[in-house]
Amino acid sequence: MFSIIIPLFNKQESVTASVQSILDQTFQEFEIVVVNDGSTDASVERLKEIEDPRIRLIEQQNQGVSVARNTGIAHACNRYIAFMDADDLWHPDYLKCMSQSIECFPDFEWWGANYISTTGDMEIRENDSRSFKVRKEDINVVDFFEVSLKRYIVHMTSFVAKREALLEGAQFPVGFKYYEDLEVFCRLALKSRLPLVPYVLSYWRQDGENRACNRRKVMPLPPIFDETIAMISEGGRSSCSECAQCRFILELLLNEVALMCASGVKPKTASYYSTLGMKCQATRLRGIKAYVYCLMPPVFLRYLFGLTRFVRQSMLARRSF
Repeated sequence: MFSIIIPLFNKQESVTASVQSILDQTFQEFEIVVVNDGSTDASVERLKEIEDPRIRLIEQQNQGVSVARNTGIAHACNRYIAFMDADDLWHPDYLKCMSQSIECFPDFEWWGANYISTTGDMEIRENDSRSFKVRKEDINVVDFFEVSLKRYIVHMTSFVAKREALLEGAQFPVGFKYYEDLEVFCRLALKSRLPLVPYVLSYWRQDGENRACNRRKVMPLPPIFDETIAMISEGGRSSCSECAQCRFILELLLNEVALMCASGVKPKTASYYSTLGMKCQATRLRGIKAYVYCLMPPVFLRYLFGLTRFVRQSMLARRSF
């Protein structure tokens, strides 16, 4: 039923546990497609120590995670695609609950579950002690854009999609090192709403090796951003305020403004994004704030943002005592 795609690059210390969390699933109708993206450590050797005929290994030169995932999708044999990063984990009932969600809502293009980000394994062990079964009334069918304005509801290891939906306009954008997963989420969200299982079934491990999610510089944004900017520009203020997609992307663009201004790069782009934010009623105050950032010296903003982070961390530390 499921093809599980694992892009692999230098994860020798964690790939075994990630694959084992798949093999330990209570639902066993799956294949595992591992795409080795030019690993230079012992990742492949560790993978080959696991003997299971459902594991297929595809070798390619290092071309990035988007190419690796697209390669896996192209080689998948089953209709439903799930993704596992080689340092994350699943609850044993993840695939079972996803299959039950698909049975409840077969006409949708993708399905998701709650996830948590973790360091260490105490929280994982506690959650794994629970058993889950999904009924139709348990599942929330949500608009990805609307709900994501409040919190991130999908991670790479917490959703399943139809293979044809991914192949037909929702593949991972090549050449982008940031928001490449968001591009896919948005494309799928434009195809259908998201049935969301309310249980924590996926673990996004923050203490995994060789993590690529932390960035400290401005990077190119994938196509969904330019397309949404054009939609905002053409639709005007009323269209923007009524469109959850526009507001969601605008909020992310305004985050980029802060990064651009603090880095001292792309000042014209930062000013343009700020202006777009001010045109939309829902983001007007943030747009004004972002525009003020454009007028400040980068060194002052770096100090301001650093001080803000310090204060927040101090407050969180006090609450923990």
